[in-house]
Amino acid sequence: MNILDELTFLEDFADLLKIPIIGREKGEWFITLLEEKKPKNILELGTAIAYSTLILASNGAKVTTIDRDRETMELAKENIGKFDYDINTFLADGFVKSRELSLNKKYLNYFDLIFLDFEKRKYLDVLPFLLVMLNQNGVLVADNIRNPKVKSFVDYVNHQEELQVEELNFGDGILIIKKKL
Repeated sequence: MNILDELTFLEDFADLLKIPIIGREKGEWFITLLEEKKPKNILELGTAIAYSTLILASNGAKVTTIDRDRETMELAKENIGKFDYDINTFLADGFVKSRELSLNKKYLNYFDLIFLDFEKRKYLDVLPFLLVMLNQNGVLVADNIRNPKVKSFVDYVNHQEELQVEELNFGDGILIIKKKL
């Protein structure tokens, strides 16, 4: 049984309460990415009910996840508790916590994978902090890139010479960002 089969209860729960999650299609894509990249340290901005968090942790990575919504974070912690994964949760504003982490030398080039799926209007603001924490071979995955609030972010990263950017056209869009070597 793979992790997606174990998370059908969360898919049903999210559907019932209209809580946005990445869903099965993106979940399958993430599982392939995890198998290919084998990340050890992952940062996630936007926990919701921990659907994507649990997928990200399913290959044995240590996941640090941040969300500012107290109610969904409580649900997330409850869902995380059902699995034996290495997950640290922070109830905080993603922008503020990312800035704080980026100033800690421990997190300089620390994360192998960063998943950006929180307040769309803050994607561009948080990017400099995320790039400091992303290691040289790491991958930053930005979700919901077809959202108009993300347009300035997409335009910006596509014009940065030091970044390699690839757009995937499924769901509401994904942007894969890597540092050029």
